[in-house]
Amino acid sequence: MALGGKREGAGRKKAQHTIATEHARKYLVERVTAELDPILTGQIEAAKGLYYELSDKKVYQKVPDNTAAKNLIDQAYGRAKETLEVDSTTKLLIDE
Repeated sequence: MALGGKREGAGRKKAQHTIATEHARKYLVERVTAELDPILTGQIEAAKGLYYELSDKKVYQKVPDNTAAKNLIDQAYGRAKETLEVDSTTKLLIDE
């Protein structure tokens, strides 16, 4: 009598495109991990903008990128919850 449980080789086989996708994802993770410091540095620099200082002001050659800043903050601290509080004293009458 069989004891049940997971058997080696049992179950549905993975499709070739699924296996290829898993390999591609693994490769991408390895590449991004290897280049993470320059990528983050570039994102931070884009968020800050490129400028030079004159005597009393900053002159931007490239304005700060708000999208890059938002993406960095979302990744570091998590996406902010978008909630809406409604305080209303309106009364609704329904006639049947």
